[in-house]
Amino acid sequence: MPMKPKDDLADFQEWMMSEHNLTVATASVYACKVRKTLRTCSESITPQTLEACFTGVGSSVTSTNPDGSETSYTPLPVSVAERNLFYSAWVRFSEYIKFKMKIDLPQPPARKQDDQYNVPDEVWECVAILKQQYKMPLVDLFTYYTCNMVSKRGRIYEMKDKRHASAWITLRADHIEPILLWATEEGAKPNAPFFPSPCEGEECIPRRSLNKMWKDYQKAQSEAPN
Repeated sequence: MPMKPKDDLADFQEWMMSEHNLTVATASVYACKVRKTLRTCSESITPQTLEACFTGVGSSVTSTNPDGSETSYTPLPVSVAERNLFYSAWVRFSEYIKFKMKIDLPQPPARKQDDQYNVPDEVWECVAILKQQYKMPLVDLFTYYTCNMVSKRGRIYEMKDKRHASAWITLRADHIEPILLWATEEGAKPNAPFFPSPCEGEECIPRRSLNKMWKDYQKAQSEAPN
């Protein structure tokens, strides 16, 4: 039976929804970006061709169509949000291929513009408090918790403790509200992670970038005059 259009990555989409709790819409967008990447880099998937695809900076590209014909075009520069989406989709696709086929796909060069993620100081202040006073690991704050895991109870908030199955963490409002307000601003979904990527709002900002920004914040605090 012939494959229906856009069914080529159906298993990949199902995997993303199952393993990463992405919505149907977001999984579909990621599959679209992967499909375009594979088409653009059909001749050779290398770090250089991936970077050219994701940034839109490169020479003319020739792709082979399903009917055997070829199409040549010059990629157009893409926005930061679009570029992030390409990178995030390829990361998920690489994880999927590694899981299914035990193959490591080529990766584009690391992104250099961590400042594209504009995390305000008041959010980092909350991270410092949650880490020091509540003993919450940075990895959990950066990658596990989502805004809908936090419930307001009068003047305080409660959040399920990942480390203990039946435990809840009681939080002062000023220790968590800056994170929640920032993470869900501009129409982001209530289930957004504490540090949502600007591309879709369901993916976290890459942990590597968060760790670097956290260290930069700590350094700035230590160098600030008393």
